[in-house]
Amino acid sequence: MPDITIPMGKKLRISIGNVPINPTNPMILDNDTTISLSSTFSPLLPGGGVLQKGITLLSQFTKELGITESGFSGRHKAMGYHLWESTDPIMVPGITVSFYVDPMNVNGLLQVIQPMQELMKLPLPDEVEGTGILDPPGGSLLSLFSKGFNAGQISVEIGNILRIPNALIKKAEPTFSNDVDSAGNPIWGKVSLDIQSLETATRKSVTERIFSQPV
Repeated sequence: MPDITIPMGKKLRISIGNVPINPTNPMILDNDTTISLSSTFSPLLPGGGVLQKGITLLSQFTKELGITESGFSGRHKAMGYHLWESTDPIMVPGITVSFYVDPMNVNGLLQVIQPMQELMKLPLPDEVEGTGILDPPGGSLLSLFSKGFNAGQISVEIGNILRIPNALIKKAEPTFSNDVDSAGNPIWGKVSLDIQSLETATRKSVTERIFSQPV
């Protein structure tokens, strides 16, 4: 049987440290990749229409008292100016990875459940054995400034489209099939993931993280 070529843009690779979470189970995206880049802005002058009315009434009042020769209006185009407040990280919402059993060697546990579990763990904290203390998911903030190996650091690659060396998996939503193998394990399943960068997105991120060649 000839090999099937999988497009680069459909290949998802997630690693913890430098170890792929599913080295023997290729993760192929079911849907196209959407990347969200956004910033938050606020009005230059707060109050909106109330402030505009106040300025207009004040100008009329000063004109009537003879303080000024002519009134002025608060309804000026400059009232629409907005100031930058913040920029969000790179967001990759709702990408879906599916897993299926091999029809020639059906094993729902190894081919579906276990690789899905690796994805399901990513947005969750780990529990320090016997202490009840929780370690947060993903790498530490110090990993952003460290050039050394960090065991908890999550990296994400989608073909040549996207590379995030410090990533957070915000959400994982698994769906299991009702069709099962002889051992009662589902014969297919899928996981929807919400992924974001740990750092704020910048213009440099577009050239270094989006549509850049893997290192």
